[in-house]
Amino acid sequence: MVRRTDIFSGIVLALTAVLLLIWIIPAHTSPPQSEGNLSPAFLPSFATVVLLVLAILLTGSSLLRSPAEADEPHEEFGTETSGIGWRAAGDIGLWSAFSIAMMAGFLTIGFLATAIPALVFLMAYAGQRSPIAIGLVAVAIPLLIQQVSWHAFGVQMP
Repeated sequence: MVRRTDIFSGIVLALTAVLLLIWIIPAHTSPPQSEGNLSPAFLPSFATVVLLVLAILLTGSSLLRSPAEADEPHEEFGTETSGIGWRAAGDIGLWSAFSIAMMAGFLTIGFLATAIPALVFLMAYAGQRSPIAIGLVAVAIPLLIQQVSWHAFGVQMP
């Protein structure tokens, strides 16, 4: 089961990396502003190439293992690595929907107006019950990110 999960995961990650490299990164990054500057696509492309290489290694190493050897319980996690269940799939769906909603919020109502309620939700979901801590973190962190991005990098948040 672990071998099949690794092969499936490697293929999905490799296809995602190829999609990012061919379509998403080029379509959503601008050219460099001057001759001596790196392209804004450099760092995302580099990270995606690393993802692609690791996905290929995961798939290749899983294919090279014998099925009998690969289906033994994992030495550290035991039988917990037996694949994805409905609960894990539900978590992935929930966090994917949350991420899509945040990106839509960033594009429509802006960074601060999206990040503050998102952090309130995340902290409450994680079990934080102190309204003071939630309020301080939910306001301070987005403001800090906005100021650092502007003053350190010259990038205006949406």
